[in-house]
Amino acid sequence: MTFLKAFFRQEFEARGIDMSNEPFIQALEIALHTNKSLFLTGKAGTGKTTFLHTLRRINSAKNMVVVAPTGVAAINAKGKTIHSFFKVDPRQLFLPGDPRLQPKASGNSGSIFDTFRYSKSRLNLIKNLDLLVIDEISMVRVELLDLLDQVLRLFRRKRHLPFGGVQLVLIGDPFQLPPVVRENDWSLLSTHYETRFFFSAHSFQQLQPYHIALQKIYRQKDEKFKDLLNRIRESRHSQEDIEFLNRRAAAYRFETVGPGIHHAGYPQPLDSPNQPTKAGHARKSGAHVSGHARRRFPAFHGPF
Repeated sequence: MTFLKAFFRQEFEARGIDMSNEPFIQALEIALHTNKSLFLTGKAGTGKTTFLHTLRRINSAKNMVVVAPTGVAAINAKGKTIHSFFKVDPRQLFLPGDPRLQPKASGNSGSIFDTFRYSKSRLNLIKNLDLLVIDEISMVRVELLDLLDQVLRLFRRKRHLPFGGVQLVLIGDPFQLPPVVRENDWSLLSTHYETRFFFSAHSFQQLQPYHIALQKIYRQKDEKFKDLLNRIRESRHSQEDIEFLNRRAAAYRFETVGPGIHHAGYPQPLDSPNQPTKAGHARKSGAHVSGHARRRFPAFHGPF
């Protein structure tokens, strides 16, 4: 095992990967050289998107599909939306035990094979799938992850295995964008789930993926600014932080194009008479961070 790990790491180094970023390397090793599932998280700028593109670039042995919850996220990930790939009607709500998701028809409801009709090529892709990457997992609704689990179990004919035996790599930051759930949908979902987030899905609990949190921030070099952004991310910012951001915003001019629409700001002298719009001011309310995310995702440490 030690020899194999040394060989894999030499391969990574030869491909120009930052070998000083140990969590990044561990995540690659798990994704490429095991069948274990992984939840990869980290602050903005820690390399989550870089990890995805690196994984795609150096993977040569596994049949891999990349999906994301929204069109923009799918474009950024160079993949497909979850709804497009799995032919999920976004207008439909599927709850645990839904008769439309069962292997046999019941009453007036057809079976899962009636609910989801895949082309021969798509079905072959699903059956031969080794690795499913879901980018921006924080925006995936809780019941959607359970739906994917049921589809993969039944269409791959591996009902006893989470996600039909497919390895999952879930990439995203629960401190960022949450899933969109309408109030009337949550009134139904709340009888089955603790939260609207993916980590409350029954399938996620059964999957028991490794958790790795990327730590090294590449996007920002200023340590004080990094600390400030992290305090805002975790709703620990102070009034002094907000005042600092507002002073910086005052150095930019925001031109209004229309109601609620603004050009990106551009620098102007600090003593300029032009005042920034309200869009240019940070507010004390800050980001709301789910306590569930804090408790559930400690960083992964140690060998796999």
